[in-house]
Amino acid sequence: MKKRAFLTIFLLVLLTGFVIALNCPPSLPKIYSGQAYYKTGILGLGGEELLDNYEYPLRAVMNGEIVGEGTVIGGDYSIKIIPCSGASGEIIFVINGVKADTKGSYEGQDDWGKIEELNLIFSSEPPHEDTCGDNAIQLGEECDGINFGAINSCGDGWTGTISCTSACKISYVNCTYAGCGDTICNNGETCSTCSSDCGACPTGGDTGGGSSDSGGSNKKTTPSSPGNLISTSGDSNKVSELSIDELNEKDGQQKAGITGQSILDFAKSGIGIGAIIFILAAGLVFGAIKFRKKIFPKKDNFVK
Repeated sequence: MKKRAFLTIFLLVLLTGFVIALNCPPSLPKIYSGQAYYKTGILGLGGEELLDNYEYPLRAVMNGEIVGEGTVIGGDYSIKIIPCSGASGEIIFVINGVKADTKGSYEGQDDWGKIEELNLIFSSEPPHEDTCGDNAIQLGEECDGINFGAINSCGDGWTGTISCTSACKISYVNCTYAGCGDTICNNGETCSTCSSDCGACPTGGDTGGGSSDSGGSNKKTTPSSPGNLISTSGDSNKVSELSIDELNEKDGQQKAGITGQSILDFAKSGIGIGAIIFILAAGLVFGAIKFRKKIFPKKDNFVK
């Protein structure tokens, strides 16, 4: 019974990690550290002064999302930048609604595991009071209490409810992947029930569900000439710049089977990373069980 309970709990934890990996594939952190100063005097002309010994919450924001949390104590800080895999952009550092003039950056895999020293300069002294918890979304916060701003759901292809953490960051741990939004038109999806996978429905046309072969898109040969341009997207009003010969060549490449590039692309995707995590964890569980049986054999084996 204890063994079964342990395995059940472990699988639940593993499934939660798998869902999180699908929603936000993990990446390796980039660490920023240094000292934080604020400008003194009128218009900051009085020079720069190190922040006092108060413990300030420091948040890093990239593309409107919190990608790192840390603290500033005695003017010293350290913070890990951990965005979703594949994300990159400019890093904004915020203390209680006050944005630093100094900015950082995260360049995807090029910054994995990098450690960089960077002194932060704030235009004014940040307040001691943490703005997280006042039910108002301030700079450096994704949510606050029950206030989620413009975000009110788990997103396309997901079901469940979002929540707000004590650090004023949106949590998706209660969200479940529903299928729609995986770029594949299948499982009974149609252009009317899942346009993100199956494409937009044509006016007066067939709205039937797609399969993995057709992709659910309504490909139509356009009358435009020269070049015999063909629409390759679900929206028949959008015409790609591909000729019939180029399209045939592309189709032939797609039918060539599994390639090293396709495997690499899958491994970098959210589903791929989640699958890798699941396989590795399952292997560890299986290995642990085999090891335990080897070290602690059943008592029956000693009875003759």
